[in-house]
Amino acid sequence: MGHKHLDKLTGLFGLLFAGAIAGLNAYSFENNTVWYEIGITTALDVIFSFTRGGLTNAMSDSHWDNSKTKQTLYISFGFVIVSFVFAVLVFLICIIGFIRKVSRAAKKFVLASCILVFVSNVFALLLFLMINRAFCDDLTDGIISSNFANEIQKTKICSDFRGHYSGFGYNIYWKPEAGWICELVATILSIFLIIVGSRILHAKKHGYQVIR
Repeated sequence: MGHKHLDKLTGLFGLLFAGAIAGLNAYSFENNTVWYEIGITTALDVIFSFTRGGLTNAMSDSHWDNSKTKQTLYISFGFVIVSFVFAVLVFLICIIGFIRKVSRAAKKFVLASCILVFVSNVFALLLFLMINRAFCDDLTDGIISSNFANEIQKTKICSDFRGHYSGFGYNIYWKPEAGWICELVATILSIFLIIVGSRILHAKKHGYQVIR
């Protein structure tokens, strides 16, 4: 009975983890979700926010559209989409498993999908770490006002993913924001999803069919 109860929880955790990951991916992909932020604190605060919709306070849309920064960000978005798709598939198969028996091939697909979810989130996280170098390259191309660009180039933003710099009469900070943090959480959850996927594969049945 205890083993059966554990299998029931396995199916439930599959639903919860897959649903949570898909939700985090969806939020990260939202047009206005901020992935990265650079702030300059002076008499007038200026914030540069990196989102799928663009870069706030950019010189022009054309500068953003042709930037390495956008390319880097959108590569991460590509992996976010992959993670979302396979997380949804795992979620749906788990739901089906609570209604009817699922084949072993489907269980193998669940485990493979769980692994792809993890790999996709890891790539989304790690490739985004290149955003600093990409942005520094774009500074010379006029992606933002030269006055701000000159001050930002004095910092360690090109090498440090997160940091702070104090100049004469101003402060500059740069840090990851909600979009990237959600991907970090999704990556952690996807580790547990792989464990769940492995348990599902090695169960004799799946879903409610498992526990009977």
